[in-house]
Amino acid sequence: MKKTIFLGILFLTVLAMVGLAQDAAITIVHPRVPMAQYELVTPDGTRIYMDVINESYLSAKPTADDILLTTHGHHTCNLINTFPGAQLKSLGEIRRPDIHIKSIPSAHLPGDKLTETEGNNYIFIVETAGIRIAHFGGIGQDAFTPHQLKEIGRVDIAFMLLAGRASLADIVNLKAFNLMDEIKPKLVICNHLDVETAKYGAEVWDGYYTTQTSIRITPKMLEGSKTKLLFMGSDANIYGKLTKVPVWPEQ
Repeated sequence: MKKTIFLGILFLTVLAMVGLAQDAAITIVHPRVPMAQYELVTPDGTRIYMDVINESYLSAKPTADDILLTTHGHHTCNLINTFPGAQLKSLGEIRRPDIHIKSIPSAHLPGDKLTETEGNNYIFIVETAGIRIAHFGGIGQDAFTPHQLKEIGRVDIAFMLLAGRASLADIVNLKAFNLMDEIKPKLVICNHLDVETAKYGAEVWDGYYTTQTSIRITPKMLEGSKTKLLFMGSDANIYGKLTKVPVWPEQ
């Protein structure tokens, strides 16, 4: 009898823990400016700033508990020199009880020097609240290396350019789409795009747009087998109306 009661309590505890994991959420902040500057806000309020170009668009003043990630040297914002918390801009790792971040070397262009320890662009993998996020910065490789694929692993949310002169990605070579097809993320939040790549993205993925500068995402919202695409930022309304995709559901 006691064993039955214990197992019942244990079962209910496990169910409660699963429920809490599904309800845990991150907040993604993206100012209404055409850049790859994003913020992740974890359930405990830690802010992870990514590729900050303009400090005036930050949603809050950085603290010693926050984290700054810089994928490549184009981001010359002074915040790199004054940031009060931890930061990564090359190969490295940050571990906290509820956050794990690591960087993976990558290249702007196929011919650029790239090793397992050094590159001119860094992919950042962020794990928090049961969600695995990847920011690919200005990647311009034609394909991932076996080492990169192993390190990247599962991706729930990808911050990814769709087009860009610096990475030579466009609608002709479909470079960005080919890279995403290799890892099949649950959600692609795009930056650096144009009309042609926006239309193509809305055709091959389930497209959405939001005019909000911040959205809340839980693991449950990322369920499903097909990749979703989200237009977010200064031109989101334009691309959303152009591609005739629905508004991102508020949950």
